[in-house]
Amino acid sequence: MSDGAAGGNEAHLARVKSALIAEAAGRAGTRIEGLDGLFAVVDERWPISHDNNKVVVTQPVAPEAVLEFAEESLGGAGVAHRQVVAFEGGPDVAPAARAAGYTVETLVVMTLDPDFHAEPMSDVDVREIDVDALDGVLAATWSAGNPEMTEETVRQLVARRVAFDAPVTAFAAFAEGRPVAHLDLRRRDGVAEIDNVGTLPDHRNHGYARALVLHAIARARSEGDDLIFLLADAEDWPKELYAKLGFGVIGEIHELHRPMR
Repeated sequence: MSDGAAGGNEAHLARVKSALIAEAAGRAGTRIEGLDGLFAVVDERWPISHDNNKVVVTQPVAPEAVLEFAEESLGGAGVAHRQVVAFEGGPDVAPAARAAGYTVETLVVMTLDPDFHAEPMSDVDVREIDVDALDGVLAATWSAGNPEMTEETVRQLVARRVAFDAPVTAFAAFAEGRPVAHLDLRRRDGVAEIDNVGTLPDHRNHGYARALVLHAIARARSEGDDLIFLLADAEDWPKELYAKLGFGVIGEIHELHRPMR
C-alpha cells in the first residue's frame, strides 16, 4: 500500500469514527461524562438495547478506567448489561474485559472503492418504505436470527429506531408483494452508512441483500456522499459479500459485551 493510500484510509477511518461517535451521542437519552475519551449513553425507554445503553471510548484510556466507568455509569443508571464500544484502544482493553466476564467482538470498517460501479439489480423489487411498513419485517428477521430473544427484546430493538439522530432512509426488498429483506441508509456530512441489513430466513441466498446494498450505494452517490461505509463482523461471512460489492477493510472497532446479571 502506498503512503498516499494509507493516508487516505486514515482520513476515511477518522471520518467514519466521527460519524459513528456523533450518532451515539446524538441519540442518547442521557449522556454521562467520564474521563477524557469516555462517555456513556443511556436511554430508559429501551433498557435492553445495547446500542442505546453503552460506554463509548473515543481515545485510548487505561483498561481499568474503562471497565470502572462502565460499572459506574451503566450500573448507576440501572442498566443490567455492560456494553463498551472502543473506537480507540480496543486491543489494550480486551484482556482485562475478558477477565471481567466480557466477550470481545472485532468489527471491521469497510469503505466503498470510489471506482466501484455496478448498476442496481432490476430484477429485484426494492422500495423506500416508512417505519410502519418496516416494523413487521424487522421484528421477523430479529426473531428468526436470534431465537433466544424475548418478544419484549424484539419490541425494543424495533421501537428504538425513533431515536436515530442522522437522517435514515429505510429500504426493503419485496417478494410476492411483501417485504422480505431490509436495509438502512444513514447519512451525515457526506458520509453514508449502510446498516441493519437483514433477510428473512426462507428468502436468503436469493440476492436480496446484494440488491439492497447496490440500491443504497446508488442513492448515496446520487445525494453527493463521497464516503460510503459499513461495519461487518470480522469473523462472519457477510464481509465476503461486501468485498464483492466493492468494499475494502480500512480499520477496526471493538465491542465489549457482558450480558445481563
